[in-house]
Amino acid sequence: MTVLTLKQMKFIDNYLKTQNATQSAKDAGYTGNCRQMGYSNLQKPYIKAEIDRRRQGYVAKIEARADVTNIATIEEALKFQSGIMRDEKIDKVLRLKASELIVKAYGGYTNAINVDPDEEIVQIIDDIQEDLLELEIIEEEETDTTE
Repeated sequence: MTVLTLKQMKFIDNYLKTQNATQSAKDAGYTGNCRQMGYSNLQKPYIKAEIDRRRQGYVAKIEARADVTNIATIEEALKFQSGIMRDEKIDKVLRLKASELIVKAYGGYTNAINVDPDEEIVQIIDDIQEDLLELEIIEEEETDTTE
């Protein structure tokens, strides 16, 4: 079993609050390239395991409170979002947002790069238009091929 350092524990505390690996590394006291250190920490299995363990604890507390206060559980919220995402009668933008929230709930964006204005900026370009066409959110522009 790997013992977490004080910096790693602070990183985990901050990351669970902010979901921002770069800022969490800075707040934990790491120096140098905090973006890389934050990403590196999220790749370590024992740090991932601690984050998951603590998230499960939060979920259990929320669900215990939900039973008493009649607040929706995480499972109910995910089922609700899934229903929105799959209902083709609902606007595509709302369906896309529902799918995004589901992915976030499962930690699907934990490896996102957070840009810090004090550090070197890395620009990652993704073919967003192609994705939007595939999801039928925008229509393909017709091009004149007779030229």
